[in-house]
Order: sequence, then structure tokens, then C-alpha cells
Amino acid sequence: MDEVPIKERLQAADASIERQRNIQAANRTLTTTLNQLSEGCVKDIQGIIAKTQLRAYTSRHSEAMRSIADIPVKYRATTEGLRQEKEFRKGLVKRSQEYVATLGVDLKKAEAVQKDYIKRSGEALRQHLEPNEEAPYVILDPKETPKETHNPWAWMYPPYVDEWGTQWSYGTRGGRWASHYENRYTGQIGSQCQIWLYGADDSDYAYTNALSEIWVWYRMPAAGMVEAWLYMQNIDGRYSGCMEDEWGWSDIDVYQRSKPYMEVISPAGTRRYGTLLDFHVGECDCCWSGKVGYANPGDFRYSHLFSTQSYAANQWLLIAFGIHDYNYFWTNDMSCDVAMLNRWFMHHLAIRSTGAP
Repeated sequence: MDEVPIKERLQAADASIERQRNIQAANRTLTTTLNQLSEGCVKDIQGIIAKTQLRAYTSRHSEAMRSIADIPVKYRATTEGLRQEKEFRKGLVKRSQEYVATLGVDLKKAEAVQKDYIKRSGEALRQHLEPNEEAPYVILDPKETPKETHNPWAWMYPPYVDEWGTQWSYGTRGGRWASHYENRYTGQIGSQCQIWLYGADDSDYAYTNALSEIWVWYRMPAAGMVEAWLYMQNIDGRYSGCMEDEWGWSDIDVYQRSKPYMEVISPAGTRRYGTLLDFHVGECDCCWSGKVGYANPGDFRYSHLFSTQSYAANQWLLIAFGIHDYNYFWTNDMSCDVAMLNRWFMHHLAIRSTGAP
């Protein structure tokens, strides 16, 4: 670190501050967009119901949602309690469908409206949180990675130069939280997130967004792109979720993503991603769970990444290597509970210029 010129360090400090502003601005933009879509969906759904019946419908719907929100308190987490909860939910869905049938609502039209908003919200999510290019799945076979005897790779191990992370969570109702943890001395990075909602409305959503990374300085030995291998060792990586029908005509969209990345912070560049987890599910009365990257504790996963632009020979670069996790659902009248715990050890890095001999 001491050999990096003070001018480069100060420029990197300014670039990192601007980067943080841009990340939070993107979170705010996504939240604003999803709020507008949520409000638009409710308005369009209610527009399908006759004005003379709308007040009765909203009152009946609100009453049902309150009873669903009380489920965690009303029923014990026992075999008998879960059986009673399941019977209650079945009866509620049946009664609500019978009631909706008396309204003369064009259900196909209502379902089309909901699917359109689900599609638009998913597009907004991917526009803000997904890369614009392919993010290759992490490599499992160490034989494909370079070895320390290979030149002209630079090998970097903890302690790294610095660490950074951020989290954001938002939703219309229900609960949500996100946290992150980094340690440049050990190389540990990761996040933990959960979103849940019981008693959903016609267009509720929630999401968490977390970045966790370590930083290194690298001086380009020759003009070219930065090529890097991330050697990541799993500490604990799990994801899970459940959804259940609650009322009338229902729909839902769920995403859980985890992506390793490289980003040149200074001079400012853009992020390039790999993929550890790419999970997506629509409507079902179901639960799911799995291991991020299909990895058990101690397993290695390898990500091969390139910078998004080239750099001059002898140029100093401040580079972030990390993991980007997000969880999201958009739900219409379905309860949902989604969680992810994702911790990794950035064991070491191999970095070179593509222009080096």
C-alpha cells in the first residue's frame, strides 16, 4: 500500500465515495419504480370491479388479510397447530373464491393485469440489479484454474488492502432485513437477508440488496484488460423460501440471486459478474431450500472474470472483489417468506493483464 502514490490513493477515495452514492441512488430509483408499479396494479385491479361493489370487496379483503396476519400468533408450531392452520387457509381460499364469483368480475382480465405487472416489475428489477451480459456459472474443477507457478499472474492473499459492504431493504408491507460482514484481515465476506409477508394485498413486494467485498491495489504490467481468478471457499451458503395461497385469484414471482464480481473502483469502471445462485419460481403452494453454489462448508468455487475496459501499462487500479446477493418477491394474495445466508472466504486471487506476455 505504501508504494501506491498519494495522488492515486486520493483519486481512489473520491471514486469510492462517488460509487457509493451511485449504488444508493440506484436502490432509490428501483424502490420508486416498484412503488409506482404496485400502486398502478391496485388501481387497475380495482377498476375491473364495479364501483357499487368495490367498497364491500375492499372491506372483505382487508378483513381476510387481518385474519391471515394473525396466523403466526393463532396457531402453534406443532403438528396439530400446522394441521389447523392448513385447514384454515383452505377454507379461507374457498370462501374468497366463492365470494369473488358473486361479483361478476372478469377473472381472466384481472389475471392478465396481474401478470403484466409481475412482468414489468421483474423487468425493473433485472434492469437495476442484473448484469447486461452473460454471468458464467462458477467453476467447480480446480484443474481449470492457473497455478502459482504460472506467470505472469500476481497472487494475492489476506490481509487485503481494505473491505466494504452495503445493504438495502424495502417493501410495501411485512418484514425485511439485510446485513453484511467483511474482514480484510481474514478475507471473509458475505451477507444474510430475509423478507416475509403474511396477509398480502393485490400487489405487495419486498426485496433486499447486499454487496460484500474486499479491495486490492494492482499495477498493470502491460496495457490490456484485467483478468482475474477468484478462489472462494464456502463457509456457509443456504437459501430457502415458502409461499401459500391466501385469497381469491393469486399470483407471485420470486427471485434469489448470488453473484461473485470484480469491479475496478479507480479509475471508475463497471461490475462484471459470475453466478453462484440463480433461482426463480412462480406460483405454487410450496417450500424450497438449497445450497448456494451447491457448496458444502470448505468447498471451493472459482470465478474467472475480466474487467469491462482496458488500462494502460503501469497504471494503478483499485479493484473490488466480492459477492452481490439479492432476494425479491412480488405477490398478489399469497404469503411468502424468503431467506438467504451466504458467507465465503476469499482465499486468494490471481490477477494479470491480458496484454502481458
